[in-house]
Amino acid sequence: MLLRFSTILAAVLFLLVGCRPTMVTQENAQGFDYVIVEGDQSFEVTMAQLYNELKGSKLFPGGGIVEPDSIEIVLDSIVLDTLDGFEAAFVDLESNYELHRQYKSRYRDALIAGYLDKFVYGKVEIDSQAVADFYFSRPDLFTLPERVFVYHILIAAKGLRYGPDSLLYEDMTRPEVEAEAEKVSREIRSMIDSPESFKEIAAQYSHDTTARSSGGLVGWAERGLYLHPFDSVAFAMKPGDISDPYEDSYGWHIVMVEDYQAEGMPPLNAQTYLAAAENYRIAQANIIGASLMDTLMDGIEVRFNETLMDTNLYFVDIREWVAIVNGQDTIECNDARGPELKMRNQYQVANTTAEQKRFMLLELARKYKLIQAARATGIDTLPEIVSERRGLWHKYSKTIVKRSYAIDPYWRAPDSVVESYYNEHFAEFNPAKPMKVQHIIVQDSLFADFLRDQAMSGYEFLDLAEEYFSADKADRRKLADLGDIGENDVSNEFWERARQTVLGEVSHPVRTEQGFHIIKVLERRDAKSLGQAGPDIQQLMKEIRRQDLIRDHYESLKKKYNVKFKGKIVPVHLEPLAMRTPFEW
Repeated sequence: MLLRFSTILAAVLFLLVGCRPTMVTQENAQGFDYVIVEGDQSFEVTMAQLYNELKGSKLFPGGGIVEPDSIEIVLDSIVLDTLDGFEAAFVDLESNYELHRQYKSRYRDALIAGYLDKFVYGKVEIDSQAVADFYFSRPDLFTLPERVFVYHILIAAKGLRYGPDSLLYEDMTRPEVEAEAEKVSREIRSMIDSPESFKEIAAQYSHDTTARSSGGLVGWAERGLYLHPFDSVAFAMKPGDISDPYEDSYGWHIVMVEDYQAEGMPPLNAQTYLAAAENYRIAQANIIGASLMDTLMDGIEVRFNETLMDTNLYFVDIREWVAIVNGQDTIECNDARGPELKMRNQYQVANTTAEQKRFMLLELARKYKLIQAARATGIDTLPEIVSERRGLWHKYSKTIVKRSYAIDPYWRAPDSVVESYYNEHFAEFNPAKPMKVQHIIVQDSLFADFLRDQAMSGYEFLDLAEEYFSADKADRRKLADLGDIGENDVSNEFWERARQTVLGEVSHPVRTEQGFHIIKVLERRDAKSLGQAGPDIQQLMKEIRRQDLIRDHYESLKKKYNVKFKGKIVPVHLEPLAMRTPFEW
């Protein structure tokens, strides 16, 4: 009998373990290299690749378990973007003037950068003694103020009251929550035993949502940058030290100092040498570049469109030519408008003179001369430049594809559709309980006025209610919070006074059979006529229309490229964004 019971128990445990859902984590991701989506053109996505996309993105910054429903939304966006990329091969980019112009501008910039890398920056010789001499000769560049490199954790009363565990604090008074914030900060400090654990705990518990995603990173801080007593705490610490909690007007802080830098020029070490070498490289490159430009400009020929020199370029077609450089490259009106506007602002004129235009175009021609020099020296044939050109062409071609199913910004739903939606959702626009309020009842009008003054000066309304509401102390906070109310839920006097009170403020006392009330109006959802609700409904209809266009486009591409969803999507566990490490295959 005992043997039989053990066999049954083992079977039950096996079933329980076997039925537990599988989850992708950092440790086991490579084991999920099975295909979940496939299609034509050798397109496929594996579960491991999908995990890698999630891990490398800024989605779900708080980390935790991401369920399949949320993952499927990300997967759809990846598939759609890939299919749009396939469609980009069929796009005639040159037919779209604006996007083709952007492509040409970016490609020209790549040519210039490649040319300067080879013939300017590539000509700079870095000599360690020259870098050292440059460093010590330029205190204006390298002198730094006293500063510390810090991370911090913030625990604030508001963070507790309105955070994920707010139910634990909703019945506490303000002083009680503030005391709890100090207690929590000290408990968190006791959990920290290393710089690594500090960052992990900051990412999990800090109420500073900006720094939390990067493990509490604040960065370099000089004296006087943050509220007292930050300076007296942080600048008394050594690198690696972690402070005890201290309080300022934001809440309780725990600070970790990772590095310290005294005022003055830091010693020339490996780190400062790199900064000095980069500045030296730039300074030398400027000298070489200036000489190179002088040489290039000796052979430049610019032909101006004389019919436009006395014309306002903003009244000319953007594609009209204004100058030709060395008989090769055309400067269009669109290219000249930016420099034209800058010159107008400089000289405070409504339109530049012909002489000013020629000067401006000669300066603009310098860029085209660099582009011509890049082509002449074969920069456009370098593998990295060829790859950049193809990538830019693909990017702007794909933009055309995406615009093909984007909603027209001027699209409007028919008035009949808006009216129909309004009638079907009438209660949403005309709520039966249009206000959310809190109130305090006392039996003396002068005392009610005093409480109103206290509330308007910043005292927490429910804290005042807990102290002074005319009811048993255990029930006061609950009775004070009326929540959503309608006209039939309160007396006429109460309703009218609440209706006349400014949102977020506290009313003057109003008398009812129960006593004298002061009323705080938290929300007001006024009834909306069809005309008033129309803009909101139009915005909703536009979003529905946008989603429909995306869905129809997506479905058509899935059919065209024979896309099939085959593998199982399983939950994924992500570390907080600040703690994620690079994915290794």
